[in-house]
Amino acid sequence: MAGVRDLAAQWQRAAGATPWRPHVSPEEAKAARLSPRLIRTLRARLGLTQSGLARLVGVSAAAVVQWERGRATPSGENRSAVVGLRRLGRRDVKRILAAMPKMAPARRRPGRARRRRRRGRR
Repeated sequence: MAGVRDLAAQWQRAAGATPWRPHVSPEEAKAARLSPRLIRTLRARLGLTQSGLARLVGVSAAAVVQWERGRATPSGENRSAVVGLRRLGRRDVKRILAAMPKMAPARRRPGRARRRRRRGRR
């Protein structure tokens, strides 16, 4: 029962927390060039993983993967957040991430075995 309480407390903290948002004017965000390569190099310069960048911007890690592959581009508030990250250094990013609440990783339900696909003859 204590695990459920801990998880509920985490969700309440996360619900009250908003993702980090920089102070970037809409004109600056619109004029900024954001290529997949630039997003990748920005992430590397800041020492972030794809999930770390996703936490900062407030999107999923899959969205960051799509940005870096060129299949999608950040827009709106997400674009402003990525443009704002260009002004920060590694220390700033670490400080911001440390202040953000961490979510527990999703766990599988016990008792549900993962089915494996067999290859070859049955």
